[in-house]
Amino acid sequence: MNREKPLTYQGETLSRAEWAKRLGISRAALSARLKHLAPEEALRSKPRERPRGTKKYRSDIEAENIALKARIALLESTLLAHHLPLP
Repeated sequence: MNREKPLTYQGETLSRAEWAKRLGISRAALSARLKHLAPEEALRSKPRERPRGTKKYRSDIEAENIALKARIALLESTLLAHHLPLP
């Protein structure tokens, strides 16, 4: 049973999970905001972008690896379709 109270902002009442999804942040990020900000400010804020040059999170690296593997597979299939040797 979920014991969190729904949050109301600008006349709209949603659960924390629904607000987090709408804001494009995790529930944990929303909970952290609510510890330090008034609910109105926490729900008004946009997701924070990671500054350039900061450490990437595992999910960022995994997404890049998946994209790279997809590009390699596409290149290999193109080479095979044209009967060219693989590098």
